[in-house]
Amino acid sequence: MGIMNTIFEMQKIRDEAVSLGHDAKNWNVLGKDTYTLVCKDCMLTTIYNEHSTPMQSGDSLNNKCVKPEKKLKKK
Repeated sequence: MGIMNTIFEMQKIRDEAVSLGHDAKNWNVLGKDTYTLVCKDCMLTTIYNEHSTPMQSGDSLNNKCVKPEKKLKKK
């Protein structure tokens, strides 16, 4: 798979995660052909491997983001 196809697939995956409410902006490189996308709010992750069919899996594509409750600071 060429680099342009990989970038296109990664953009589609990120757009899908964002449409479910996830705050996921940057991909992390796990290895030569494996990348992860992590939501900053709920920590759900998606893994993309460009040479495994390509494979995408992860909770952030199957679940909407559940934002953690904000704790109020006491004065």
